[in-house]
Amino acid sequence: MKILVISQYFYPENFRINDFVESLSKKNHSITVLTAIPNYPSGKRFGEYKLFKDKYKDIDLIRIPIFARGSNKFSLFLNYVSFFISAMIFYPILIGFRKFDHVFCPLYSPPTNGFVGMFACFISKAKLSIWIQDLWPESLDITTKNTPKLFTGSLKKFMKILYNKSSMIFIQSEMFKKEIKKYDIDESKIIYFPNWAENIFKEVDKSHNPRNTLKRSVLFAGNIGEAQNMEFILDLVNKSKNLNLKWVFVGDGSKYNWLKKEVSAQGLSHCVEILGRKPLEEMPNLFNNNDFMLVSLKNDEIINKTLPGKVQSYMISKKPIIGIIGGEAKRVIETSDCGIVLDVLDADRSFEILKDFLNLKQSDHIKMGKNGYKFYRKNFDKDVLINRFDKLIS
Repeated sequence: MKILVISQYFYPENFRINDFVESLSKKNHSITVLTAIPNYPSGKRFGEYKLFKDKYKDIDLIRIPIFARGSNKFSLFLNYVSFFISAMIFYPILIGFRKFDHVFCPLYSPPTNGFVGMFACFISKAKLSIWIQDLWPESLDITTKNTPKLFTGSLKKFMKILYNKSSMIFIQSEMFKKEIKKYDIDESKIIYFPNWAENIFKEVDKSHNPRNTLKRSVLFAGNIGEAQNMEFILDLVNKSKNLNLKWVFVGDGSKYNWLKKEVSAQGLSHCVEILGRKPLEEMPNLFNNNDFMLVSLKNDEIINKTLPGKVQSYMISKKPIIGIIGGEAKRVIETSDCGIVLDVLDADRSFEILKDFLNLKQSDHIKMGKNGYKFYRKNFDKDVLINRFDKLIS
């Protein structure tokens, strides 16, 4: 089967779509990826890539030019819009009337690649599938305050068109289904398809532990942005600064510089380590070399419906999870008994819960890690999910 994947984000950017494409190509499908020049999350172009024609593990990539994300809202707006415009301009030139059986679009923020997918399906007479990672326009207010109702109203109309034109709507969280059904979408084409941990997390060297410290450590990995509730995390760090605990941050994002400044200004450098962005290849050993894993999101009705992909990576690493989070992620952590969930509205209560957690026996922490791993194997195994997807599109 000939499949076109349209994603603004792709390798060397760390997104599940990289692993998805690689796994699907092993099913003997012919896959082409329409993507952009890598610049997430730093906002600057990075990595080795070739414009227009590129390769990723023998998979054909078509990279189109876009504005980099930069470091402000205007440049981010240009980044989003430029992908859509560039794709609409270069698609006829670089792909033309090439036939595809299926067009697949992972819908990260924003969902503009979905509309490029509609255009591609019109030309190639292919079926369209979308994979919802963020709800739009519902999630817009998380990073943009006071969005004009006229704008969000128009976006809702566009999303309804996209949902109706899609033959299958894959969702990364069970809680997304209720929101999508509000658009009068047939429930039978809404399919739960969660994220998984990349293969590299299965291959970690458990004997590797170079930290050589008596302090126990909490690792936060991933995007350090507005939605991650960094203010609450830092408040918790402040409250626990006299505990024998190290907080380690790995990643980049819009709040990265803010975090560095606040750690220094609040005198927390003795208990906080900020490592910056690291390649995916280094992440498994970083996970292994820390005791507990932290996931955090702001308390928001829409964002609570999202299950951050890092949860699956934490689970497969057999590490206890500390969640400053609600909704779907809270449900998963509590159902699997793989860690604790703090009170996202009360830092003082959260500190008390954290202290009780730290006072547990090491055997209890090990059991939590194993519980998460068992839950992962049952619910998030990549091979099972890819096989299911392959059958559905075939």
